[in-house]
Amino acid sequence: MTQPTGTVSWCCVSRDNFKNDDGTMFDLNKGDRIETVWNNDHMRKIRKQMLDGEVVKGCEHCYDLEDMGFPSYRTNYIRDWFEYSGRGEEIVKRIEKSKRNGFRVEDSPMYLDF
Repeated sequence: MTQPTGTVSWCCVSRDNFKNDDGTMFDLNKGDRIETVWNNDHMRKIRKQMLDGEVVKGCEHCYDLEDMGFPSYRTNYIRDWFEYSGRGEEIVKRIEKSKRNGFRVEDSPMYLDF
């Protein structure tokens, strides 16, 4: 999700943004490119945490809803991608390939919300 400030988060309700490998905030207005963060340390850590069932900093909104017994964007999107997109098998293959590859994703994103 892009912001007018140039920052980008991995979700429309995330309270955190992409970071460059040097720890600085990713910023489209300063010439940063999505290719630089797609497989950087920060993004690979987020993927690993999500797949390991760990809490991801910035995703508190969804965890709070889930703790109260409500569906969240996270659970809804997981369901939608697997059940309704018709691409569930492809997603599983990408996930398994990513796990074997240090949580890198060599394929282009399936969806971007600009």
